[in-house]
Amino acid sequence: MPNLKLAINNGEKNIENMSKVELEEAQNLALSIPFESRQAFLELILKPAVPSFSHKVTSPEWLLSDYKDVVWDCLFGSRKKRIDFRIILEDGSLLTDPKNSEFLFTLKYILCIQTHPRYNGGSRLVSTTCSAKVQIALNFFDYLLIRKKYFRLAEFGISLVTSNDLLIFLERMRLGVSEGVYEYSYRVTQFLKEKGGDVTDVHINDCIKHCPEIQYPPGDFSLELSNEELLRAKAWIWSEGGYKKHTGYKSKVLIFPLYSNTLSGCGSNFVQIPDLKFGDQYKLKEFAAVPVKSNQEGVSSNKAITAYKDFINSLRIVSGENFKGIKDNVLDEYDSQSKLNQLPNSSGICRFRTLPGDVALKALRDAFEFTTQYADDIFKSVGEILLANKSNSRDKVKMLDMLVPDFTSSTLLALGVQKWSLKRKKTDSDEYFKVFRSNNSLHALYEVLLGSIFVVVGILMARRTSEIRELKYDCLLPRGKDPHLDKNKNVNYSLEFDNRKSGHAGDRELLIRPITCSGAKLIWKLQKFRQVIIESNKGADYENLFVSILQSGAYSFEMSNSAYGLNLNRFCDYFETKTIKLENFGTRRYYIRQHQLRRFFAMCFFWSSGYDGLDTLRWFLGHTDAEHLWHYITENTPGLVLRGVKAEALVHGLNANNIQGIERLRELLKERFDFGTLSIESLADIVDDFEEEAQSGYVMLDPTLEILKQELESNVEMLLMDGVIDLEPRFLTVTNEQGEIVRKVTLTVVIKEV
Repeated sequence: MPNLKLAINNGEKNIENMSKVELEEAQNLALSIPFESRQAFLELILKPAVPSFSHKVTSPEWLLSDYKDVVWDCLFGSRKKRIDFRIILEDGSLLTDPKNSEFLFTLKYILCIQTHPRYNGGSRLVSTTCSAKVQIALNFFDYLLIRKKYFRLAEFGISLVTSNDLLIFLERMRLGVSEGVYEYSYRVTQFLKEKGGDVTDVHINDCIKHCPEIQYPPGDFSLELSNEELLRAKAWIWSEGGYKKHTGYKSKVLIFPLYSNTLSGCGSNFVQIPDLKFGDQYKLKEFAAVPVKSNQEGVSSNKAITAYKDFINSLRIVSGENFKGIKDNVLDEYDSQSKLNQLPNSSGICRFRTLPGDVALKALRDAFEFTTQYADDIFKSVGEILLANKSNSRDKVKMLDMLVPDFTSSTLLALGVQKWSLKRKKTDSDEYFKVFRSNNSLHALYEVLLGSIFVVVGILMARRTSEIRELKYDCLLPRGKDPHLDKNKNVNYSLEFDNRKSGHAGDRELLIRPITCSGAKLIWKLQKFRQVIIESNKGADYENLFVSILQSGAYSFEMSNSAYGLNLNRFCDYFETKTIKLENFGTRRYYIRQHQLRRFFAMCFFWSSGYDGLDTLRWFLGHTDAEHLWHYITENTPGLVLRGVKAEALVHGLNANNIQGIERLRELLKERFDFGTLSIESLADIVDDFEEEAQSGYVMLDPTLEILKQELESNVEMLLMDGVIDLEPRFLTVTNEQGEIVRKVTLTVVIKEV
């Protein structure tokens, strides 16, 4: 049928009006056409039956340029983006050179299929979703381009990428884009070491003369630079015109030389590195802080990791001939490994630094003791001084200082309070902190008090920072019941707050969680103090609980994140939390942050209750995903502790039969350690029948129950340590009795020895 091809091209023939013979002929015609034209030919045939074929893959709605252009101008809603493909590859050629045309076509095609309806369930995606999916693809390409010598992109495109490379990429993405893709902290460190090495002492002195702020150390550190290296690095940035007055440095000074040869990195907005900002000559903290995070960007959520997994699955579309894509067998192997959760450990990955237990427990004790002794006096004295302060004098601090002797309680005066605030001086900062800890300032004691309350509530409630900062004035339930009164001593108190990680913007899930009576008493005191402050500002209508007070006496009911952190810093400097010496970085102090207290609570709960308490812990913390909670706890749980928890759970499972595959462990124990069936299977019966009598001394057990348990746990822990067995959670999506979809955890024994 010589005219069939012409009829199809003219739109006269398609799948709806072709005979069986014509369909067979059309199939043969398609196979004889070059790949680049074959798809368009098939789309002409199938267009009436498949609506998504009305959209050309190579002409996405967001692409303003022609597909063949070397620079793409894109528009996602109102957001513009430019993608410049003129990248230098490892052999010195440009990605846009004719020799790399197949590789370039592959990259462009991958970008286009991310948003095409045919590969998204037939749906046209909204602009924000299109932008996110294209960005994920660009992140993957930049990951490869930064490591182009390893992948030999000019010669092989992305066809040398292995399943293990894909798994490592996914694991690195848990760090977030800036560290996972661009290794921002590491590369900036190496770059500044090189540039700073050329800076002379004369040049440094000249910088300090024109810009004194450059010499003061920062409050936080994230780069592996010594103090001398950091000073030289900042001097180099200053000489390059890289500093803006009081607003940090110009990121392009670093980004352009490091990432000009990437598709997206050169236009990225990386988080400002605290090391490179101007230090504070007044030293708001006594020491530099022990780094809270190993990288400045937050870790990727499980939802983000799933999006990257979806992207990898889309690479199958370009895995055939005419593409320099990833091979089918590699993607098959990746599928098998990822389903078994065999993600390799990528060296150097660390998220949040865990607060040492001794630091957290001492902080809790100090906070409780301080609030118990001084909360009433501080709230009363501060409240009365602010009420009495009616002066409109320009020197507000001086007027507040004059009120201190008359309105401060005798307890605080005896403690050492003499004035309202302390003035920070440019020199002799060590002396400042000695005076600060001598209780000379009432305002400083108020800051320490708030920091103490944040520590107590932070550990007891394990909330997110914003959930504490934004507590409402009536958050204590039941409302109106004073926890200090004897008649209310049996009342179960709770806090009401918004869950910051659930619901939609402007429509947060309201949570109610129990709080100890001691914690409830502190919230009650805050409520009463807040009422006093409201009285000094008639007509004010504020919902928040916490009151932030400045040295000038001005106050705000909006507890900002920086103010929250400042009060915690004041607490840490007052009680002199633990300091450590880091090589090349001097003395650092543990300045506590709320996410550390929240994780400390979670880890303590898990260590004490094990797997049985996971669902309760998930409920208390407000996690909706059991798998997320599992990673949240275990990523910083010491191996010895985790093994102990697993061993205890397995021994319990031997008797309760509530773990999948437990029968295989029972047989392995008999084989390895010569345990009889009786000693394993009837331990629960022995406990039920004789534990109370044994504890009371009415019967004697030989061996004792405790020895039986220890022996069994010891053998199980030995198998865990040798890697013969493991206890792994399996996460299932189920619908509960209320019709809600939740993630549940079941435990499975994995035997790694046949």
